[in-house]
Amino acid sequence: SPLHESQHVQSKGSATLASLPMHAPTSRTISLPLAIAKIYKLPLASPGSLGASSLDTSSQTAYLEQEFSAAELQTYVQVKLPGNGGRIERTLNKKGEPQYVVYNKDGEEKRTLVVGKEGTVLEIVQNEDYGKPDLSDNTIKLGLGDFIFYSVLVSKAAGSGFAAFIACFMSILTGLGGTLVLLAVYHHALPALPISIFLAVIMFVLTYYCMEPWIQELWRAGPYYV
Repeated sequence: SPLHESQHVQSKGSATLASLPMHAPTSRTISLPLAIAKIYKLPLASPGSLGASSLDTSSQTAYLEQEFSAAELQTYVQVKLPGNGGRIERTLNKKGEPQYVVYNKDGEEKRTLVVGKEGTVLEIVQNEDYGKPDLSDNTIKLGLGDFIFYSVLVSKAAGSGFAAFIACFMSILTGLGGTLVLLAVYHHALPALPISIFLAVIMFVLTYYCMEPWIQELWRAGPYYV
């Protein structure tokens, strides 16, 4: 599932609490990464392995105004749980890495968080189909506007003659092929119009002003026998 940075995540209403074990905790203090504790503004119970020298212990929330390194933000600290019934449960993903599932006071799952290597808190965003990968993300897609421009250009060319129609049609197909080649090289989304439209317009002008008069002249000159 894709990850999105969630440093701006704020708890609505009372702050949610967390529990490292899979079952409901009986203690009112738990261990959480410092980064998640800061996001949910949980009162500090113990500095844990950080030590009192690294944290401002003048009050239980004084550490919220401090700046920490990436390693410190990943360190576990003891925090106090709020009494609203919300919780954060620690689970493991398929790679055995810890992640934290946030529940509201009604027991509804709100989001799943992980702590990145830089100490940032990331939210795991699931697809609508219960987290299954969207196979259509790897397919080639053309917008409706692309087809509109193609059809308008080809229809205008068809009104000028069969030769102009064929020239524009083949130019659009050639431009699409060139776009697909560039797509395989650069591996990111590319506009489908520029190459196709440029080639089609050039070929239309050449066909209409050069090839069409030559074809008409051949027809007027009479039949040719081989």
